[in-house]
Amino acid sequence: MLPETPQIAAFLSELALFAGVSADRLNFVAQRMSPVSFGEEELVFEQGEEAGSLFFVYNGRVQVTRYPPGAREEKMLGFLDAGDLFGQEVLEAHQ
Repeated sequence: MLPETPQIAAFLSELALFAGVSADRLNFVAQRMSPVSFGEEELVFEQGEEAGSLFFVYNGRVQVTRYPPGAREEKMLGFLDAGDLFGQEVLEAHQ
């Protein structure tokens, strides 16, 4: 089940990125977020593609891999857990 606005706002309030942000502003942000769910082994985006969105890991775990230059096999870099985010390149593209 995907989280609703109150759960998203509470989640955001626990993140360092949103430290000191008022409850009203957190609710404002939470109302504009679009929760998505990915299945196990489901690809979020591929190396070289733009993420297109900023993703917050609400629950579960995301495995991060990449293909080193010239390699035929991907290398596992690590995991992202609840509270982690990725895709922040999309923010830089909109500056």
